Amino acid sequence: YDKPVIIYFPWETTNVLPKFMEKLHSCEHVWVPSEWQKQMLINNGINSNKINIVHEGIDPKKYYPIERKNNKLTFLHIGTWGYRKSSYEIIKTFLNLFGDNDDVELRISINNKLDYQDSPIETFEKFGLPLNNNIKILDTLSENNYIKEIQNADLLVLNWKKNTMISQNITYLIYNQHRYWYQL
Repeated sequence: YDKPVIIYFPWETTNVLPKFMEKLHSCEHVWVPSEWQKQMLINNGINSNKINIVHEGIDPKKYYPIERKNNKLTFLHIGTWGYRKSSYEIIKTFLNLFGDNDDVELRISINNKLDYQDSPIETFEKFGLPLNNNIKILDTLSENNYIKEIQNADLLVLNWKKNTMISQNITYLIYNQHRYWYQL
């Protein structure tokens, strides 16, 4: 290329394949969405001077707190069922801490929309997890429903270290709007 090359690299991995490392070494700039991602690339041998953090933004006209009428302590986990999202560990920890306490609710959207994967209910059964009344399995969320779920949650539960695709700004928004942020 005769112009500067910038690669945006939001991948959630600690080990970058050699063919990708070649591309990252050959470009002038690498943009990543988080400090964790930057450190991961530095650990893989990319010069820190060429890495810039470009946070994924949020639209404050869409993402803002609302007055809730629900008195339940509401946890929200949105992701996919898989190792890197720690969905099993999040659900298991919730069950260990709260059991079927009606004053606490876990709302989860962990739909993997690939044909070979089980539904969330089948996944619960496979792993021997009870479907307590205080666990609500959500379908794949539209943008409007996604926003409503975030607005109504008290705690956004993430596997933060590896989940670089969730903006730090959303955590900032939830935390600064007198919500709580909880990291397992």
